Amino acid sequence: MVRGLPIELTPELINRVTTLPLGVPWRKEDKGDSQISKRKFFLEGEEPIEDKKGVRRAGLPYPSNEVSYQLIKYISCEVRYSVVYGYHFRLLEELRFGAETPPHHRLNIPYFLL
Repeated sequence: MVRGLPIELTPELINRVTTLPLGVPWRKEDKGDSQISKRKFFLEGEEPIEDKKGVRRAGLPYPSNEVSYQLIKYISCEVRYSVVYGYHFRLLEELRFGAETPPHHRLNIPYFLL
């Protein structure tokens, strides 16, 4: 409810308000895609520091280590800032390689945020 008016939050509405691109929907629960994104994120010579099911934020290349902090704190609203999980890597991958990604594979950022 916004000022007494019911509003249904949808990716399309987020797209209209933010002009963030609509693309391929992605679900946090899809663990396979998360692991693929994690592997694709690191370039040759970049070694992730594994931490149980995630990667230590300190092991990410600059500026991704700082971007991941903002993502964890303000987007996914978690309290464990030192570990980046697979679902974070999907957005980090988009931010790092988005310009190189074919349009039909780009992340639907409004759907991700929703």
